[in-house]
Amino acid sequence: MKLFRKLIWVVILSCLVTPPGWAKRDAKEAVVKIYTMYNRYNYYNPWQMWGQQRRSGSGSIIAGRRILTNAHVVGDQTFILVKRAGKAKKYTKGEFRP
Repeated sequence: MKLFRKLIWVVILSCLVTPPGWAKRDAKEAVVKIYTMYNRYNYYNPWQMWGQQRRSGSGSIIAGRRILTNAHVVGDQTFILVKRAGKAKKYTKGEFRP
């Protein structure tokens, strides 16, 4: 009887710890890759810029058609492209619809 109770508890706890398949799928669909072009100010030469450089990072789609990412990915940005996980097409920030 004690073995049966332990087995039941193991099954219940494993169901709580393991996320369902739909949760994994939804999480993967919320991940995006962000490509940016940025131009930083040159503080050694006033009124000058360092020049265009590339940067990329990841982000996550959150409520309200917004993308959550780190500040270093989009800091000083001049151009942004967003690509969904598993998709080939890249969107500009104005045409991306989560």
